[in-house]
Amino acid sequence: MSKALLIGTEPPAELGYHYVQEEPYDAVVIGSLSIAGLLRFAQEQVLSALAQGKTVLLYTPGLPESPKNRALAASLTAAQRELKKHGISCTGHAAHQITAAELDSYDCIYYMDASNARYLRRLFGDGAKKCQPLLDHDVADPWYTGDFTQTWADITEGCTRILEELQNG
Repeated sequence: MSKALLIGTEPPAELGYHYVQEEPYDAVVIGSLSIAGLLRFAQEQVLSALAQGKTVLLYTPGLPESPKNRALAASLTAAQRELKKHGISCTGHAAHQITAAELDSYDCIYYMDASNARYLRRLFGDGAKKCQPLLDHDVADPWYTGDFTQTWADITEGCTRILEELQNG
């Protein structure tokens, strides 16, 4: 039986995992969460599992049959497939939210959409002048559209533009 890191309350439904609290594990199951469990959900264990391509299941009452849980699992798999198609491994990669202390570390910060722009303006104030959009329109958000191919195309277009600007001075 595969091992899964359990965060929150163990689901009443049998999901086919033996639950553990530390490495090694093959998946993460997020059960009904207490406040402490919610704080733990935000920790690196879940982000690390995602980066390693491990299964992450969100279980709330009514799941795993819920369309929300199937959509989450499908989105994670689709993202991993799209990256793999382009020779990119998720292993060892993790994201973090930028902090005000990081502003001086960068010459330019690119953002993906209007929501990111608002966040950066609130975070950096006048320093937000260093921030600019990756494209002249919002990058397609695959968590809402399910279209990771379009997101890949948008990011590739934006990064190509940045490289051309850097090469041309």
